[in-house]
Amino acid sequence: TAMEESDISVGRTGGPTTINQIRLINWEEGNYRVTNRPFPQGEILIGGDNIAMGYFKRPELNDESFFVENGRRWFRTGDIGEVHEDGSVKIIGKML
Repeated sequence: TAMEESDISVGRTGGPTTINQIRLINWEEGNYRVTNRPFPQGEILIGGDNIAMGYFKRPELNDESFFVENGRRWFRTGDIGEVHEDGSVKIIGKML
């Protein structure tokens, strides 16, 4: 869902666009898990038909950043986020 106009909170990105999916995966080293409460936390993945095929002239990064699962292309952002009850995502860190 999209954020409401009356939402004046800061640091949140809103929900995904209609052409993309966003999901979190566990990052065990940082103790971020999709089962964390009160908000699920983990590395942010962006999926959809418009995800790049890879980095331009940087093929060594492609295998660690891009993958296909069940016919959908995904990009591992390296950002740590948490998903709030309204579907908005808050970026809370970066994987190192």
